[in-house]
Amino acid sequence: MESILQFRIARILGGAMALTTAAIMATAGNASATTLPPASGGGWEHVYSATGVKVYVKEHGDQIKVCDTSANGHAAIVKVNDITENSHHGHAYTAKDKTSGGLCVIHTASQGGAYNLYEGDEYGLFYVGNGGRGHVSTFVNDH
Repeated sequence: MESILQFRIARILGGAMALTTAAIMATAGNASATTLPPASGGGWEHVYSATGVKVYVKEHGDQIKVCDTSANGHAAIVKVNDITENSHHGHAYTAKDKTSGGLCVIHTASQGGAYNLYEGDEYGLFYVGNGGRGHVSTFVNDH
C-alpha cells in the first residue's frame, strides 16, 4: 500500500513543476471563483497548510478553498487532480488567490464541470504559497 501511495505522489510531483508554472500564468477557469476573507470556523473535513497557503476541503458539495495566509504579494495556488487509478484520471482544475492579499478563493460542485468532483475518487492537491516550494496532500472524495 505504501508503495502505491509513493507512486501516486511521485506521479503528481512529476508534472507539478510544469503545472505550477501554468497555474501561476493561468487565469482561465477562475473567473467564477468567489473571493472571501480567510476561513475562521470548522466544518472543513481536511485542512492542509504550508508557508503562505492554507487549503480547506469539504467533501459534501465538493468545496475546495485556497487561502493566502501571508498577504505579501505572492499568490496562493492549489491544483486539484483526480489521481484514481483507471478512473477519471486527469480530471483537474487550478484555484488561485489572484489578489495575493490575504484572501481566499473557493470552488464548489455547484459551479459544474471540473469543480464537480467524482464520488469515491482520490484527489491529489498540489499547493504553493509565498512563491515557494510546492506541497502535496491527498484525500478520497467519499461523501
